[in-house]
Amino acid sequence: MKFYNFITNVAFFSKPEILPFLIHRMIQLTMDYGFCKYSTMGFMIYAVVKISRTKDTEVISTASRLGKTALTCSKKRFQSSDQMVSLYCVYYGLVAFHTEPLQSCADMLQKGFEAALSRGDIGRASSNSVQYIKCLLMAGESLPTLLEKVNSYLELSTTYQSTTFFVYHTIFRETIFALIGKGGSTNPDRHPEHQPAEGANPSILDTIHFHRAIQAYWLGHSERCLYFAEKFFQLGTHRGKLNGIEMTFINGLNSFRLLKKQNSAKLRRAGQNAITELESAASNSSWNFSNKVRWLCPFVQSFCTTSSSSRSLGSSITS
Repeated sequence: MKFYNFITNVAFFSKPEILPFLIHRMIQLTMDYGFCKYSTMGFMIYAVVKISRTKDTEVISTASRLGKTALTCSKKRFQSSDQMVSLYCVYYGLVAFHTEPLQSCADMLQKGFEAALSRGDIGRASSNSVQYIKCLLMAGESLPTLLEKVNSYLELSTTYQSTTFFVYHTIFRETIFALIGKGGSTNPDRHPEHQPAEGANPSILDTIHFHRAIQAYWLGHSERCLYFAEKFFQLGTHRGKLNGIEMTFINGLNSFRLLKKQNSAKLRRAGQNAITELESAASNSSWNFSNKVRWLCPFVQSFCTTSSSSRSLGSSITS
């Protein structure tokens, strides 16, 4: 079980397609030989995989409860600090946002980071910090506060020589610079590893495309935003993740902006998909996603009004 737990952690980032086999093997061993501290991670990753393969709100809700149960079980039965920091990262970073407020998820991820750092476990501390900043950014945390936190994490990454730690937080800093108007897109501190390349880590590519799309949208570059959004969705690693829901929202807003210039079926479909997916997400967590549905609705109404007016005008001209 310890071996499968290690391989699962590696596969999660480098070869996610073999995760179903690994977690089913862990669950099978648990049922045959009994429950151990590594069993909880098997059930937790099972919840993540279930969420990533469905849009059914009932299944997502059930998988979230399974993840919560695995976390609670680990706390009560094993109290293993090394497993708990991993479970915090997976549950509050990849599962809990479907049903719990993002602010609460961020608080728990911060605890996971502190617990891992106190043990000298830089790898798990890094993972928790990445999920922590992501949650705060999506929750609308004050940008100066976020910048201060990211800078402190970058100092830690330099101290502990953690390349992955450094890359993720530099990407976050670029976006924060862009959002507060300090020219994040031309930031001289951009790290060379940010450049998308064939064979790069899919998780890092996912983050790069996501943040480039947000920066482009904020700076008013609609075509560039659409380009990176399409690259992001092509990777296929977004399903069931917070980044995926947020990118759907941004892509929906951007599609309505582009529809003013060109009325295409692809752009209309992007806006409709954004409404559908966000309404589905809001049915499980209205706290996190209902505001996004309300934000998109005026765009839909405005577009429908414009479209009906154009059709009426076209009919008059034809007649």
